[in-house]
Amino acid sequence: MNDKIIDLLQVKAKAAGVDPQFQNLIEQLNHRFNLHIESSDPRLDRLKTLYPILENTAQMNHKIELTGNPKSMRDAFLQGIEFGKTQTLLDLIVCLLEADGVITKHK
Repeated sequence: MNDKIIDLLQVKAKAAGVDPQFQNLIEQLNHRFNLHIESSDPRLDRLKTLYPILENTAQMNHKIELTGNPKSMRDAFLQGIEFGKTQTLLDLIVCLLEADGVITKHK
């Protein structure tokens, strides 16, 4: 019965010739910034090229040693790193979209 379930994300990604994770990123950007862009938009070519590097960067783990500090401090530090990494990658993506004419900044 489950073999008849269609994963719309997979279908859209395949139709656009992109990775399903990239399709997911575009849908998240559309939702977060109230955009209406398709992953097949040619203005996204540079982001498509850079996406594997961004995805690899997002998956990197940071190994740290905070000797003498409680586990809660270590956890808070790692959470801060993850938040900063996510925010930096999002800022980079937004800058790319602005530079490639996909979105415009309103003052």
